[in-house]
Amino acid sequence: STILDKTFSLVQSTINSTLNIFADRYDGDGNTEISIADNGGTNFGITTVQPISQTVDKSDTLFFQGSLHSFKNHGQTRPTINLGVGKRWLSPDKTTITGANFFYDHEFKSNHSRASIGGEYKNSAFETNANSYWGLSSKKGVTVNGSTVQEEVLDGWDVNVKGQVPYFPWAKVTSNYYKWDKSSGADIKGGKTGLELQLNSAMTLKVGIQNDNEMSSSSFFELNYQLGVDNKPTSFARDSVAFRGGQDMTEHLLDKVERQNKIITSRGTTATMTVVRR
Repeated sequence: STILDKTFSLVQSTINSTLNIFADRYDGDGNTEISIADNGGTNFGITTVQPISQTVDKSDTLFFQGSLHSFKNHGQTRPTINLGVGKRWLSPDKTTITGANFFYDHEFKSNHSRASIGGEYKNSAFETNANSYWGLSSKKGVTVNGSTVQEEVLDGWDVNVKGQVPYFPWAKVTSNYYKWDKSSGADIKGGKTGLELQLNSAMTLKVGIQNDNEMSSSSFFELNYQLGVDNKPTSFARDSVAFRGGQDMTEHLLDKVERQNKIITSRGTTATMTVVRR
């Protein structure tokens, strides 16, 4: 276990260095960030968004998004890779972005795999997106701590909404609703509500509460640090207007896609099924 953890840490470090070199080739146009989250277990991740092609006026952007995470699934650390491509369109007045994307997810150790499609809309004060997920791998036996139990990838969908807190442009209210389809018993329905705070130009903190019909309410936090960005401090002052709508959204064309990167699975027999989704 210790050897595996050290190996995974080395892999993350190597990928981090490689992604920075890759980002430099695009003169800083792409975004690369590292993250740490606690939601029933500490998870680490690295995500990069890089342009594949872009029109001169940036009205059309084709991009690649890749990430590597150390998710806990059924008490076992399972490195998970997420690979996606997306297309975003900037409105003629540059105030709104619409987009579509496709992703492939693979969880190592279990060899579970999943795909998703999604759509998004965003402006300077509000954004929303939706994703639909479906399992690609079949139900299989997975060994954890010497015991082998059947696991199955769950299909599902989620919707994310984010809006600026009035008069405080550095703070946003976030809401997420999800549904995961179980092969037997009641489907899982729930969501997350929280705050997203821009601590400085490179660092964002997310905190909130998660709850659904199969779990007790629990808190979560996530800290994201964007590489290659100066640490310009945030002015935590109250703005003179509630919302500054109509702002140029060009710099957000390569923001990461909001989605569930962890592969959600059920485990055990029909009578004693356990689901992990945090």
